[in-house]
Amino acid sequence: MKLLNTHLCTSTALTLITAFGCFQNAYTQEVIPTANNTANIETYVPGYFTQYAPRTALDMAVQIPGFSISGGGNTKRGLGQGGANVLINGKRISGKTSANDRLSRINATSVVRIEILDGARLDIPGLSGQVANVVYKTTTINGNWEWTPGFRKHLKPNLLGGEINVSGNTGEFQWSLSLKNGAFRFGNRGLEFRSLTDGTLIETRDEVSSFSNDTPTLATSVSWTPRPDHVFNLNAELSKANFDITEFSGHTAFDARGDNNQTSFSNGQDNFRAEIGADYAFPFGPKFLDGTLKIIGVARYLDSPSRAKFITLSGSNIIDETRFSTDNKSSETILRSEYSWTDHKAQNWQVSFEGAYNRLNANGGLQILDIPSGQFIDIPLSGSSAIVSEKRGEATLAHTWKISSNMDIQTSVGFEYSQISQNGAQSLQRSFFRPKGFIQASYKVNDNFAVRPRIAREVGQLNFNDFISSVSLRDELSNTGNANLVPEQIWASEVEFEKMFTKGNIIKVRLYADFISDLVDRIPVGTNGDAVGNIDSARRYGIDIDATLKGEAFGLDGVQLDTTLDLRKSSVDDPLTGRVRRLNRDKITFWEIGLRHDIKGTDLAYGGTISDISRSLTFRLDTINSPSGGEIQSKPKLSAFIEHKNILGLKLKTEIVNILNSKDVNDRQLFTNRRDLGQIDIIETSRRNFGQTLRFNVSGTF
Repeated sequence: MKLLNTHLCTSTALTLITAFGCFQNAYTQEVIPTANNTANIETYVPGYFTQYAPRTALDMAVQIPGFSISGGGNTKRGLGQGGANVLINGKRISGKTSANDRLSRINATSVVRIEILDGARLDIPGLSGQVANVVYKTTTINGNWEWTPGFRKHLKPNLLGGEINVSGNTGEFQWSLSLKNGAFRFGNRGLEFRSLTDGTLIETRDEVSSFSNDTPTLATSVSWTPRPDHVFNLNAELSKANFDITEFSGHTAFDARGDNNQTSFSNGQDNFRAEIGADYAFPFGPKFLDGTLKIIGVARYLDSPSRAKFITLSGSNIIDETRFSTDNKSSETILRSEYSWTDHKAQNWQVSFEGAYNRLNANGGLQILDIPSGQFIDIPLSGSSAIVSEKRGEATLAHTWKISSNMDIQTSVGFEYSQISQNGAQSLQRSFFRPKGFIQASYKVNDNFAVRPRIAREVGQLNFNDFISSVSLRDELSNTGNANLVPEQIWASEVEFEKMFTKGNIIKVRLYADFISDLVDRIPVGTNGDAVGNIDSARRYGIDIDATLKGEAFGLDGVQLDTTLDLRKSSVDDPLTGRVRRLNRDKITFWEIGLRHDIKGTDLAYGGTISDISRSLTFRLDTINSPSGGEIQSKPKLSAFIEHKNILGLKLKTEIVNILNSKDVNDRQLFTNRRDLGQIDIIETSRRNFGQTLRFNVSGTF
């Protein structure tokens, strides 16, 4: 039976909506009075969030039934259209600031209301689905803070996580200042078994790993409104990240192919990042057009040196040591202009131009220890040092028009021209011309049921580090740089069904299908090279289901149940074997159930979350392995919390993570040669325990 046959997906979507509606209608009561719902806008006033005792606008937004923040951030290509599905006072978030960071800087007491809008009905091209418009006004200087310590067995306490935000209003200026440290302390330990295909045990490795990070970040934003129709925004951010990995492994041989050595791996990265962005919107052009011109500029810089070291010991004697270091500096500069106007038929238009320049200056070096002399010897690594740059320009024309009172259509057509250059061992210059655009619609069947189809031609973002050769000392893998890499292009299609019921209950079903050309995946290069490159074509399709159930419909005041189910199928021809397989590390299934109960008449709340994810394998030149990084675990991940909202004016949340004692799963198959020429030689199996984590969140306002 095919999991995601299109007819089956559509039938499943409609069946789920119908079933949810019947279940809900059995308990129909009046709509929650603090959420004002109209045909096109759901409005949530501060009173709706009182039971959650929010400290920031982010605390409020995450409690809106059926809504989740998405889009924006630093991963998308340029500034482009759309962005995050969050607006601030009706405007897009300036630059590449993440929506979560921006909302965390707004004090909850300053929020006037949060409106949930339909993206396709707005005059902001590219937004689709639910969009939150956070309307706020700051009249005095106020702020909020939180401290997020965490404790886990065998690891140093994580005591430095937290942030403090201050905001205010001075005449025509609104401003905010934020100091934040994104800190974590992770680790795991356990045995790795290395065996032959017949089950013969070669060796065990008793391994202990730890991962730590501190990223202090200073950010500020200023908004200036000299006149109601003139708005200037400025954002700036500085951060310094210190990331460290250590891993110790003790080997025990059970076969002649095994050994009894010990290994030590360490890797340190010290990243410095700076970003500044500004935009200015003002009336422009003939009065009858009611036109607005918006100029946007962003500049980013990242300095990211790293040093990795792998040591092999026999007893107390070093028998091998390898080092790999990098000193990479990257920058991005973007200038964008948008001119929006309304024609005589009250239809909205926008023409936009964007230019960008991206650059990576990479320098890498590989060394091995010469044991007799005690000196390190440089090992040539072709392609580890180079400069990669891209000049890019795009132009788009977007049109939004109202077909009827319950249907809107938005279209965009445009093109992108880019020139990618690389010097060094793989010196090359190429240029590309690519069309892009979309058509999307929003159809309100009635006040509580919406259908949103969308088809888009998208161009993916490149990671310039994939152009550069490197090595992974920890996994004994090499990554060949690929100067021929190009961005993938996607025909993306989707349709979303959204059904709202009384008492804030909602279900959303999204069906999607992506047809990808120039897929970015792992490919063979030459005889023995393993690189990130392009595969001609691939497909990806699936269904995402999200539902929120409020307890008021069943006499359970203060209870909210959130559920998510994602199912995905993908296919690509393996570049080595020619066999059809899933995309590397692609999501297969994901499910999550979250429960929260705010006990009526008290300041107490409790709840928990349980979730699980499965992903496809990663196929390389001579290995097949499960996704790394601790994402795949042996059991569902279960957490529980209890929260008190007023302890001397503070909110305290205590959470236990990984109650089921799930373990990190890391499996790998090593081949005798390339996968198309050799056979499976060794199988590595690892289940590492990382134990439970005790987390606290203490927050307050001033």
